[in-house]
Amino acid sequence: MIPVENIKGNEINIVYSNNFDEIKNERFQYQRDWAEFNIYTDYFPWNFEYGLFEYTLKINTDDVVIAPNVSKENVLKSTKPTFDMPFLISSQATKRTAENGKIHIYSHQVSDSIITDVQKKSQKYYNYFEKTYGTTDTDELVIVVSDSKRSVSYARPNFISLNFDQKFKKTHIKVLAHEIAHLWWLKAELSTWEDWLNESFAEYSSLVMYRRDYGKEAMDAYNKRFGDWIQKMEAPPVWGIKKNHERSNAVVTYKGSFHLLDLEEKIGEPQTEKLLNQMHNRQIKTTAVFLDLLSELNGQEISNWFELKLKQ
Repeated sequence: MIPVENIKGNEINIVYSNNFDEIKNERFQYQRDWAEFNIYTDYFPWNFEYGLFEYTLKINTDDVVIAPNVSKENVLKSTKPTFDMPFLISSQATKRTAENGKIHIYSHQVSDSIITDVQKKSQKYYNYFEKTYGTTDTDELVIVVSDSKRSVSYARPNFISLNFDQKFKKTHIKVLAHEIAHLWWLKAELSTWEDWLNESFAEYSSLVMYRRDYGKEAMDAYNKRFGDWIQKMEAPPVWGIKKNHERSNAVVTYKGSFHLLDLEEKIGEPQTEKLLNQMHNRQIKTTAVFLDLLSELNGQEISNWFELKLKQ
């Protein structure tokens, strides 16, 4: 943590080097031909209490730097305020580009069949979300795929990191859909309960694709497992949940997505698609404005009903 008094003019200038062998993290193991850096590896000082920031990052290496919007000089610049600076250095990564020319997939020690599936699925999901929700301002999406035996997949602006073993399972495919959906659902404040507008909507979007891929019966079975899990843990309401609550991630991601499924059942899938399209195109970032939109499109009674669900 950097003391506040050491920050001048809201800028921090840091130059440092580190021995990769000293980076100990079971989820992100360093390999000499594939080294991934992000908030989980603690390679830079950070503190959520500082809020979001913008950055310019120069990486000195002769290997390939994999990140969105990286220059020929290996300089990374943030596209919007964030809390993380993810990138990857590799001498062995392979690259594929999807048909639309916007999705670039980098992989290491993952079978060709899996990468082909990722390429096809990512293109399919991107096309569906763009057709349904509207255009995204993302001109380039970088997806990195590895078999690093970790449990974490994550999304940042224009960047998705996925971990797959040598079997590309249905749950992996749903994770891919969830992370791609974040290209549309990443507008709300990350450090407050409003993050449900990012996570629940991305999870709901992935469930829609799961249903389209495998049918309603398969999705209902999946939802029952997670619904029973949420009920068993006695998850608190979405509304106002603290980010440091031990069940915060489960609530803002899964419980909120179940509320959206309930909303879809009540107003119908076409109306839900229209709602989400308007939400994206109006750049809605808060629950209050979302509820106003819900009232505008479906009536105050529906809006009141959904607000009550968020508070239960």
